[in-house]
Amino acid sequence: MHSAVVVPLLNPNEPEALIVQVNVRNGQHLQPGEIICTLETTKSAADLEAPQAGYILGLDYQAGQTVRSGDIFCYISEDPNWQPPPVDQQSISAGVTVPDTNALRAGLRITQPALILARQLDLDLDRLPLDQLVTENLVRSLAEDQLHPGEKGGSEIEIDPSAIIVYGAGGHGKSIIEMIRALGGYQIKGVIDDDPGVRGQVSDIPVLGGAEFLPGLWGKGVRKAANAVGGIGNIDIRAGVFDKLSQAGFICPALLHPSAVIEASAWLDNGVQIMPLAYVGSDAKVGFG
Repeated sequence: MHSAVVVPLLNPNEPEALIVQVNVRNGQHLQPGEIICTLETTKSAADLEAPQAGYILGLDYQAGQTVRSGDIFCYISEDPNWQPPPVDQQSISAGVTVPDTNALRAGLRITQPALILARQLDLDLDRLPLDQLVTENLVRSLAEDQLHPGEKGGSEIEIDPSAIIVYGAGGHGKSIIEMIRALGGYQIKGVIDDDPGVRGQVSDIPVLGGAEFLPGLWGKGVRKAANAVGGIGNIDIRAGVFDKLSQAGFICPALLHPSAVIEASAWLDNGVQIMPLAYVGSDAKVGFG
């Protein structure tokens, strides 16, 4: 048994990542969860871990090089003598051929799943917009329009710039709802929570259901979301919510409570949440999420 170790999308706005450190060598045996390498973008860093026990094979990268989301970093095989396929035949473990991202238009930002879907649907890639991150939902919408032009009767989705959803119905979710209300300018359209046992209302806002409701909300013109899932003890859960929202076409605006003090020289990225009475000092840099 063997599997490909694929470079993940660390930041929705950056398909490329710098290899900061490589911790393994070809032929080395690893246990599940051992760190293969450390990757870094301008706003985040992550360790690439072994998905299974086995031997590292097909590793051709070293620290200082750049990789793209979807690239196969290496393979792990139970058989130390297994030979990886040639580069032009390599595929992601799901069996989908890795698209050639070098042939894309300059300035196009597209997630790897969206690119794979676009090519499966034979979508004209030149029609993809350059002013936003192209996600799977956007690809499906464009493909439908390409296959059935004029059948929508001009009923394009009307985007509501004030609409926002809250992802997470726990204690932090309640705090985020209160902060959004304090900010004004937003209309909370519902709460998303993946726990099927959490339904009803949170702070008078209806709990709609899990992540399966995201496409429907997107289709109704909702584009903003607040990640209200905490990360204490396991940041991967919170990071996973950001990934779900990005793949569904949502952006997470920075939410800054009116009572917080933020120096003019501070730099805050999307997804940041500054809670009541917090102080963000001079030249502070707070990254995505």
